[in-house]
Amino acid sequence: MYKPRTKRLARDLARIAATLPEGSSFVLWNYPDSPPCSLNQLSQHLGVAMSTRYPQGVSLLGISFGGVVAARLSALMPGHFGKLVLISSALGLSDSGQHIVRSQIEAVAKEDTKALLGTFANIYRSRWRNIRFALFTRLVGPWLGRFLNDPATVQAYLELLETAHEDLVIDQSGTPTLILGGRDDQIFGERMMQDAIRSIKHAELVLIHGETHMLVVERPDKVRAALDCWL
Repeated sequence: MYKPRTKRLARDLARIAATLPEGSSFVLWNYPDSPPCSLNQLSQHLGVAMSTRYPQGVSLLGISFGGVVAARLSALMPGHFGKLVLISSALGLSDSGQHIVRSQIEAVAKEDTKALLGTFANIYRSRWRNIRFALFTRLVGPWLGRFLNDPATVQAYLELLETAHEDLVIDQSGTPTLILGGRDDQIFGERMMQDAIRSIKHAELVLIHGETHMLVVERPDKVRAALDCWL
């Protein structure tokens, strides 16, 4: 949702590095500024770029919406990736996730930053983090719009996520796949993660008790421990 500012990208890089096995190297990919018409088109766009830069055998990791895209990308490039990791993600949204994303789309369409931030209430496991976010929303919310991407772009990407269950392309090539999530994930949920491992050939699910969609932010140590055993 946010503009790709240098400070934010640096924070994202540090956050991802904290979850990977020690000594891992990685490349962080951004999405196109102009959103494609479908998830498959977006995945094909990224696939063309990746296939010219990276040899077969590299691992592909996606978090949240990035996991939805990564799963499609793996299916459209069978056998190219050595391993696939989806964190706090699945092939489609849970019922609660559908409700949250629909509310976000409506808030963005109205350019209602307060309502948009309200959809993230109680997204964290930690009560203190939720209180801090509520205070942040109250104090900074009115000015936050200047840091967000163009509303039409944000809405278009949210609509891609909302329709993730449509026109599914599922990897049956046997790419070893790990789905790692919090058991209380509000966006994808345990049921959708279970559905994903039943659909993807050679997929394994690791659920962490008591954790939510913000697993990577709140429990990077648990994510790293799981990836240490698997990658």
